[in-house]
Amino acid sequence: MHHATPFCQWVSTSENYDPSIIHHTIDSFDTQSLSTTHPLFPFLVYYGNQEDFRTFNRFATTVLEPDFYPDVVSCQSECYAYLSLGEVHPSRRYFQKLHQHGKLGFQHAYWESFMVPLTPLWQSIILEEIIPSIVMGGYRGIMLDTVDSILYYNLATKEQLIALIQEIKKKFPTLKIMLNRAFELAPLVPIDTMLLESTLSGYDFEKESCFLYEEVIDRRYPKIPQYSIDYWPKSDLKGTLELYKRALSYGYRPVITEISLRSLPVYTGWSPSLSIDHDG
Repeated sequence: MHHATPFCQWVSTSENYDPSIIHHTIDSFDTQSLSTTHPLFPFLVYYGNQEDFRTFNRFATTVLEPDFYPDVVSCQSECYAYLSLGEVHPSRRYFQKLHQHGKLGFQHAYWESFMVPLTPLWQSIILEEIIPSIVMGGYRGIMLDTVDSILYYNLATKEQLIALIQEIKKKFPTLKIMLNRAFELAPLVPIDTMLLESTLSGYDFEKESCFLYEEVIDRRYPKIPQYSIDYWPKSDLKGTLELYKRALSYGYRPVITEISLRSLPVYTGWSPSLSIDHDG
C-alpha cells in the first residue's frame, strides 16, 4: 500500500479554516510534479469515464470502473477494480448469459441493475472471466461491492460468500481484496483492506438528499487499512470539511463525494502543502 503522505493536516487540526484557500489553490495545482512516492491525496472512487491517468496519479489508491478503464498498467496510482457480487447492470458483457439462463433476480429501483444470486454460473463468470480480465489489465486489487445485498436478500448464505472470497484469494493470491461493508464477514475472509461506505453520512434516494447519522459505530479494523466514502453536496464546503475531520478522527483514509461517483471530490483543489501522514 502506498503511503498517502501529503494530505490535509489543517482539516484535522484547525477549527478556524478559511474555505477560500481551497479555491485559491485549484488554478495553481500542478499534476506533473506529483509522483507515486508522494501522491497528493489518499483515496478516490470514480465510476465515470472522463478523467485520465494524470488525474488518478494524484491519489495513492483509486477505485475505478474496469469497463471504462480496462488497462491501468501505466497508471501510477494503486488501482482497484470495481466488482459487484450481488448486482449486475444490463450494460455488462456477461448480463445476457445470466439472463438467458434465468439467473437474475429483481431490478434495483434506482440503479437499473438486477440482483443476482450466487449461483455456480455466476461464480464461474467471476472467477474465470471477470477477475482474469481485471488482472490482465494491471489492477492491483478488486473492490467487492453489494455483498451486503446478497445477505440482505438471501441470494447466498454466509458460508457460500466466505467460500467464494477464499477461492478468489486462492486463485489470485497477489490480488488485493477490498471489502465494502459486509461487517459480519470481514473477520472471516482473507481481505486486505476495508471500505466503509456511508458510515458518517447517507443518501436518501426518495428525497434525493444527504443526511448525517446521529450515531456512528466505530468500525475500525486495526490490522488492515481502512478507507471510507461518505456522500455530501459538494456545494456545502463547510459540511464536506467537517465530514473529513470526522473521518480522519477515526483513522480512515477518506473521500467525501457525490452519490453518482462520476465526478471528482472537492478535495482535488487542496494545496500540497496542507498535509498529514498516514501509515499503513
